[in-house]
Amino acid sequence: MWIRPKESLLPLALWVNEPTQLTSKYFVMQRRRGHGQSRGLSSLLVGTLDSVFDTRPAPFRILHQTPSSEVYYEIASALTEDDIKKDWEWLANNLFKVLNEMETEEEITNFTLCKIQSLVAHNSTPIDEEVSDPNSFQVVASKFRERFNMPEEERLVNYYSCNYTKNRLPRQGHLYLSLNHLCFYSYIFGKETKLVLSYTEITDIDRATNSIFIRTQNNSEYTFGLLFSPGETYNLLEQLSKMAMQKMIQDPDSPVFDHDPVLSRKLSKNVSKKSFLLRDLTTRQHSDEYRMFFRLPLTEVLDGTIKANMWTPYNKKYAAGCIYLSQNFLCFRSDVKRLVSIVIRLRNIR
Repeated sequence: MWIRPKESLLPLALWVNEPTQLTSKYFVMQRRRGHGQSRGLSSLLVGTLDSVFDTRPAPFRILHQTPSSEVYYEIASALTEDDIKKDWEWLANNLFKVLNEMETEEEITNFTLCKIQSLVAHNSTPIDEEVSDPNSFQVVASKFRERFNMPEEERLVNYYSCNYTKNRLPRQGHLYLSLNHLCFYSYIFGKETKLVLSYTEITDIDRATNSIFIRTQNNSEYTFGLLFSPGETYNLLEQLSKMAMQKMIQDPDSPVFDHDPVLSRKLSKNVSKKSFLLRDLTTRQHSDEYRMFFRLPLTEVLDGTIKANMWTPYNKKYAAGCIYLSQNFLCFRSDVKRLVSIVIRLRNIR
């Protein structure tokens, strides 16, 4: 898809030119080294760097350059070869002949960049702009499904940089948490390490500082080390495991967790780099804790909280705490444990 033109440094160091039926001296289509069937030393090195340093550029792109210029402009990028070929065909049908009739290279470059910027302005969507960002969640989710052969319905919740210790050897890579699976991927100098676990297989999850330990039904043990966000990873893993077990108990014949269709539609409109599913699951967790503490019906969903002080007549003091609001209840909980908590039905408030 078309992106806002930007200068490209080292255009050939990490990329390889792709052959095309229709050629032009003003454009080149490239594929990222380490993506596809190439297994040379340079491809192994680029693949290792992308895996270890957490860089995820779209694997295909189109560059614009004039013969006497050393400056390249990246004008299109795509996750698949078919998508980038569609952009190349558009260039062949609409620009190749026009550019050959122009007199100066400066005129050619200015016309090309203006044309691409116009296409971006008229055709791009927030999701398109996100794909052009190598760190976007959509790029990561696409690679997740490709690497682990997951169906389109398997939604990625979040991913974390970590190392997986196997046979006392740490393997640096990424931990992927989807709705139904825990996956790990590492690529070090041509050596791929893949791990896929269903949450229904997990029997125990434990944490010690920056390490997470997992035990499965067949007594296999897995250790993951995280320098960043170990607490968030552990809490999310526990939550997803509990949801999977609840689903299996409620419907043993179909233990796969399906996301709310309303939320799935919202996913297509999500423009944040952070997974909408992660935010949704965090909200669910807060609602569960809210209902559990105040012993409310399962239909209550927490709408919001606000810090407040409550006057307590029995000791004539203010108690600092937090107000919780849902569809039918207003609740208060003090910051001091077990000091004071109240539940009020909204219909009783005048």
